[in-house]
Amino acid sequence: MKIIGLLLAIAVVLTLAGCSEKPVSTIPAESFDVSARVIPPDVHRLFDQYALDMNAQSDGEPSRSGGFNADVSNTPYDAYVVTFIWGSLLNVATPAATLPVTDWSGSLTVNADGKINVAKPISFEAGQDFLLATFRYDPKVVGWVSLTSGDFDGMSFIILLGRATPAASATAITFATAPFTLRLTANQMAWFAAYYQISNTSGIAVLSQKLPPIITCPSGLMVGHWVKANVTGDRGTFNGLWLKSNGDTTGVFSGMFWTENDGRRLFSGNVSGVVTTQIIAYLNGKWYYEDPRMCPLCGAGFGRFSGYFRYPGHNDNDGILQGQFGSLTLPANQLDLPLTGSWTVLCYRPTNELRVDDK
Repeated sequence: MKIIGLLLAIAVVLTLAGCSEKPVSTIPAESFDVSARVIPPDVHRLFDQYALDMNAQSDGEPSRSGGFNADVSNTPYDAYVVTFIWGSLLNVATPAATLPVTDWSGSLTVNADGKINVAKPISFEAGQDFLLATFRYDPKVVGWVSLTSGDFDGMSFIILLGRATPAASATAITFATAPFTLRLTANQMAWFAAYYQISNTSGIAVLSQKLPPIITCPSGLMVGHWVKANVTGDRGTFNGLWLKSNGDTTGVFSGMFWTENDGRRLFSGNVSGVVTTQIIAYLNGKWYYEDPRMCPLCGAGFGRFSGYFRYPGHNDNDGILQGQFGSLTLPANQLDLPLTGSWTVLCYRPTNELRVDDK
């Protein structure tokens, strides 16, 4: 019966909730002015400890961390991480026996095209605070029972909202409890941080941010030859195929490797078209031998290389490459060694030039 009563109360709150662009709260008339305030330092520390990858910066504002990313780049959803912490946030040192019990039981509802995932409850006490199984099979609603007195509870959510709906000015989520109700639009959820004091002993803090999608940069493989000019392997040439990640050939690479007088081992080359000789990238880097065999000839049988590539007309590096050459199973005097490697475009650096993977 208690759960049914709670559901009815939540339904009434949701029915009365409007769609204003300004965050709307509903509280008892005898309570404080609950206008949004700057999050106090003590509450910042709670977010540092409990919110998902949101750390306080030196200026006191939580950072918009991308540490918890959602791969929504190929879906119709935007992702948000939203954390609510409620209770005696500024009175944690006061004995609980002297503070009233506040019932924070309620729900979080996502409107229109959206889904809610519970990332984690915060400081829920076993047997007292719990999620309601009634809402378990509805991805748009999460309900809970929570009581505080001289302590605090909270929850972190990962929320997916359809990019087409709701409209920017429409309510996206509704947080509904008896002491406090808050509605936020999708625009507000992109970055929202506020504290509300609802009585002498209780308050609630909210922190929300939109998560950037995981960026998958173009990448691929290198397959070819590392050809030593002599058995010592201090210089030579390399060549092969520049492949996309699906195995399609997108270019051919070639170059030279050598050893400087000071012992540095470097390489330089380029990637050109499969049919044409147009240069589409320049290669530079370093290499070294990593052959554990102990003999004059065997020590140059296996090694590694790493470096960067850049597009014509660019001064900065546009991608990275790495790989290995040789094999411990080949004869010690073999000059033509197999080469395998990989390359990745640093795609967060925009360019209008022809990319290696565009051929």
